Amino acid sequence: MSLRSSVRRTLGLLATTAALAGGTLALAPSASAHATLLKVSPADGATLTTAPRQVDLTFDEPVSSRFATIVITGPSGEDATAGPATVNGAHVTAPLASGPASGEYRVAFRVVSDDGHPVTGQSRFTLHLPAGEATGGASTTSPAPSASPLATPPTAAGPASLPGEESSWVSEHLPALSGALLLVVVGAGALVWDRRRN
Repeated sequence: MSLRSSVRRTLGLLATTAALAGGTLALAPSASAHATLLKVSPADGATLTTAPRQVDLTFDEPVSSRFATIVITGPSGEDATAGPATVNGAHVTAPLASGPASGEYRVAFRVVSDDGHPVTGQSRFTLHLPAGEATGGASTTSPAPSASPLATPPTAAGPASLPGEESSWVSEHLPALSGALLLVVVGAGALVWDRRRN
């Protein structure tokens, strides 16, 4: 084999090796790429007139079922998440608490890619519920009115409460007393008349 042929063969091997190495390097980033959020429902910045039942995240690849977290914060800063996040392949969901109020809601999430890299993000949506649906799925039945104290009915006047009950003895003996008083008056009158005659 001539020197020229040997050099050509060596250069060809080097070129092939370089091409293979370049292809491997080009494929490496995609193989180790982190999960990317493709869709969030409700959409970021959306305004709704009906309260959603849950928040749903869709990624471009399955994520780990461990450490997946979704936190929904309500208009007053309260936790509006009704339960833990669940993972189904590339989908992660979390339920929204019942009876949401109108206002802006913030959704913060954290998941772990298959390569172990954490992925975080957030979105927002706004609820503008009609007046009759301000409590979302909560019952709109008006609460039973609290029992108001009734006016105390007047106590029936019984014998013990009659004004003249204390003088009942006088009432019972009034005829006798009247007769005795009449005798006293007559006697006094007779005595005065007799003294005037004398």
